[in-house]
Amino acid sequence: MATYDKNTDYMALINKAKAAGDIKAASSYEAMRNAKIADMNSAGTNTNNYATTNNYGPKETIYYDPTGQQKTGYNIGGKTYLDSAGTQRLGAGNYTNVGNNWYMMGNEGGIQLSGMPTFRQEMPELNLPKYKAFNYKPFNYDVNNDDVYKQYAEMYQRQGQSAGENALASASAATGGIPSSYAAAANSQAQQAYAKKTADIIPTLEQNAYNRYANDRELAYNDYQNVYNAAFNNATTQYKADLDNVNYIDSRNDLSYDRTQQDAATAYAKYWDELTRQDDLKQQGIDNTYRQNTFDWTKQTDARDFSYNQGQDAIQNSLARDDNARAWAQYALSKDDNARQWEQFEYNKTQDALAKEEAAKEEPQYAKNDLVVMSLEDAMLAPDKRIWLDQNMIALNKSGIYKDVKDMLKIKGYITD
Repeated sequence: MATYDKNTDYMALINKAKAAGDIKAASSYEAMRNAKIADMNSAGTNTNNYATTNNYGPKETIYYDPTGQQKTGYNIGGKTYLDSAGTQRLGAGNYTNVGNNWYMMGNEGGIQLSGMPTFRQEMPELNLPKYKAFNYKPFNYDVNNDDVYKQYAEMYQRQGQSAGENALASASAATGGIPSSYAAAANSQAQQAYAKKTADIIPTLEQNAYNRYANDRELAYNDYQNVYNAAFNNATTQYKADLDNVNYIDSRNDLSYDRTQQDAATAYAKYWDELTRQDDLKQQGIDNTYRQNTFDWTKQTDARDFSYNQGQDAIQNSLARDDNARAWAQYALSKDDNARQWEQFEYNKTQDALAKEEAAKEEPQYAKNDLVVMSLEDAMLAPDKRIWLDQNMIALNKSGIYKDVKDMLKIKGYITD
């Protein structure tokens, strides 16, 4: 309910506003007067029996929008408003009927028509999908997170360890089971060979990972294009279908309709050309970025492979130099061995004579040595010498050779305690 001043003569204000042609102000004063009379009736103070009026207040009316849709408005003082408070006038392009006369609203007020207006159908909207550039994660390969690489690394580690042990055993056997720098070098060289195999497999695994990444990205991009193109085609197809259904009700507007159609077609063609141009530019940007990333990756890969090959060449050269040094050292050892063999031959002759004298005395010891040798041969066949020794400890102790066999296995490096 409107607020009012109980000491104000609102009828005088209404008449003054009417005389000035301010019907909106007269309507506002009339609402305040009606509220004042309602309160006087409730309080029992309306001794002059004043009556409420509705000469200037909002009255519901109908109007038509530019497409001919009927809507509800409010007539206040002969003017049509969108709201009952009279704050929003009817916009330009709408049609209203006042006093049996039709008016088309313009920017400067209503324009009276000679008769009922002819409405046209609402033009359809082109609801194209919003374009978004295709996004994808850049290629990144981390060999430490590659399960296939881990499998290769474990396999080559096992093979390298086995090859190293075999090389160490072969080298130790050549020196009577006594560890030597040559045996250690053979073990290291064998393990380095399998370590190189592990490093050599990395470029292949990385290339395989990149191929999978490029294939997945290409499939994702194709899916993205198919979805966008389908939505785009559906929108344009619907727009063209809606455009074909647009007809004017009154044939007197055919010329205006043709102009509207031509303007719409021109605007649509411009919009289509601009959208196509922007789409082409964005796609070119995506393609250029993809090609640049591919070029950069290839360049980095070539630089990495060149650096890696340089490192491998340096390793091979170093290994070759080490092999030459070992060969010369082996040659020097061979010369020393020949000299020692002649000395040994003379020494053996002397010892043979002494041995014959001691043979009768040491017959039991020979039997014990034979048992030691036979036990060591059995131990060599066991995968784990420590387990074999523990399993045969009772039998070896009964034969009095447990300590001898254990000492020989420690000397050969098969056990540590």
